[in-house]
Amino acid sequence: MATPPANNSIERARAHLDTYLSQSSAPPEDLIQVVSTLIEELNVAMEELEVQNEELIQARLTADKERVKYCSLFESAPNGYVVTTDAGKIIEANAVACKMIAVQNPVGKPLAIYVELNDRNRFYQIMNEVSEETNQIMNLDVTIKPRAGRTFNAQVRVAAVKIAQSEPPLLRWLIHDVSEMLQQQRNLAEQTRRLTATNTALEQWATATAHDLREPVRVMAIYSEMLEQSLAGKMSDEEKLHLNFIRKSSQKALSLIQDLLMFSTITGKREQRSNVDLDDVLQHCIQALEPALKEGKSKVSCGKLPTVIGYEEQLHKLFENLLHNAIKFHSEKPLIVQVSAKRKIDEWIIAVADNGVGFDMEYSERIFVMFERLIKNADGNGVGLALCKAIVDFHNGRIWAESKPGEGSTFYVAFQATE
Repeated sequence: MATPPANNSIERARAHLDTYLSQSSAPPEDLIQVVSTLIEELNVAMEELEVQNEELIQARLTADKERVKYCSLFESAPNGYVVTTDAGKIIEANAVACKMIAVQNPVGKPLAIYVELNDRNRFYQIMNEVSEETNQIMNLDVTIKPRAGRTFNAQVRVAAVKIAQSEPPLLRWLIHDVSEMLQQQRNLAEQTRRLTATNTALEQWATATAHDLREPVRVMAIYSEMLEQSLAGKMSDEEKLHLNFIRKSSQKALSLIQDLLMFSTITGKREQRSNVDLDDVLQHCIQALEPALKEGKSKVSCGKLPTVIGYEEQLHKLFENLLHNAIKFHSEKPLIVQVSAKRKIDEWIIAVADNGVGFDMEYSERIFVMFERLIKNADGNGVGLALCKAIVDFHNGRIWAESKPGEGSTFYVAFQATE
């Protein structure tokens, strides 16, 4: 360490005095010169000592402020903080830590005595590893056993702090009571189990109910057709109208039951997802809707579509419903549907655009709600777009629409890219 400036001045003054005393025959003039020099040196030393003293006072004030700040943080922390020797004896513990272990003053006691016996070997192992490596921070889960009260689960983080190179490190422990969090996790797991069981029961009920409803409706449709054939030429126009209404209503009810059944069982899929080529899916949908497309002289143009991970049956229903929606809400012009795909970062954005009647954007979310209709008495059962949204949600995707009245609509579906 370098000698402080004030000490240097004092040493110089002492050297002048020693020189004079060694020269006993020096004349009085020299004595006056030596004393003057000594006084100057001592004055300089006094000034330098005052500066050093002021610096020491400022350093002490700064250290005191930091100490107060540290103590405030230490005591007001929401978790337990403990400082121990490298052997685990407690040097400091904040109020929260004292409350955790139910000891008012634990200083001098081993921290390990408040750890359950089954966890102590692991506790000592972590403590020894951290003591040997000062830059290391380690975590462990232990059960804390306070002097009084209940035991609790805790997450503990420990780090070594080197105060002086010649001394062993101190260990700083952060103790976080996780009993409530673990209980919440157990409650959530139990709630999830019950919801899963409830959903399974609802899916089974929906399947059974749909089957029970579908059969009588199917019989009604069959017998109405048989009745219409057997009474051909014998019914009045009004009777024909009534019978035709029964037949069409039966077919509509069958379609509604089928869609509701699929809607209620979407999240119940148990089989493994697979790679689905959307080009193949779209071509199958176009073939299935070919009669309706030809009837309206509609045209569907397709760009290259990607392969995504999902359930082929559901994705088939998704595109079938989107195409059917375009057919249903066509304008007086021949329908043109354009299907395209665009890669955007980690998503594929599929666009299904048409030149139909369109809709006002204030209804852009309402159209995906079950049984919501923007056009009264429109064909369909009001489930199609709601089913589309449910399918896309189940595939962790997004679906939205953009439209202007009289200018057509574009439905966008975003899927996670597989590459």
